[in-house]
Amino acid sequence: MEAHTAKNGHCIWDIDKFDDKSILLFNVKNKEDRHWLLALEAYFETRFNPLIKAGRIG
Repeated sequence: MEAHTAKNGHCIWDIDKFDDKSILLFNVKNKEDRHWLLALEAYFETRFNPLIKAGRIG
């Protein structure tokens, strides 16, 4: 599990150390709409440059 939540010395479990922390969770009602989750993830990673990235953008 740590491989997915830790990158470059940052870990999701350390989020309380940051005053400006945010975790965004999105769910879709229909399985056919899952592509929107990937689109949001890609947008947020390029727009906000998070410390821990999903790593799905080439």
